Amino acid sequence: MSDRELLERFLNDQDEEAFAALVERYKASVMGICRRLLGNDGSAEDAFQATFLILAQQASRIRKRASLAGWLHSVAVRTALRARAERHRRRMRPLQNDMMITDDLLDQLTKRYEYEALHEELDQLPDRYREPLILRYWLGQSNEQIASRLGLPLGVVEGRIKRGKERLRLRLARHGIGLSASLVT
Repeated sequence: MSDRELLERFLNDQDEEAFAALVERYKASVMGICRRLLGNDGSAEDAFQATFLILAQQASRIRKRASLAGWLHSVAVRTALRARAERHRRRMRPLQNDMMITDDLLDQLTKRYEYEALHEELDQLPDRYREPLILRYWLGQSNEQIASRLGLPLGVVEGRIKRGKERLRLRLARHGIGLSASLVT
């Protein structure tokens, strides 16, 4: 069933199996976002659960129900960033000296900054570019699957992915970040 059909069944019939199917469909990508932004501790699991709780509470507000992947991506990023900010506020303590900053820590901070910037800029793209990019690079769907899912010709999907990547590359360049395959995956 399509995302739209499952959402309709959940909203109209209070069908818990339809909601469970949506969770099953998107759990890996949502958890991946939460773990990349929060690490592997319990806060990633909390953000994951909060994302699907928000879906359950706000499903009726989703305008483009066929674009659930993009909506969930945005909610997961915002939820994880809020959790990270809260965790940081709780753990805030001054560094005892500059020697505590190691190369490994700098690498981790750089990767997190790049990943955060990627998601922020991705969320700013128009839906027509954002949705195919999310389906391709975060859900691992082929261009043919995306075309079928979005009801678009294959050439249109390929063009939107190409233009979307170019727009994303330009937006990330403003942050001093290059769009690399490792950053996207």
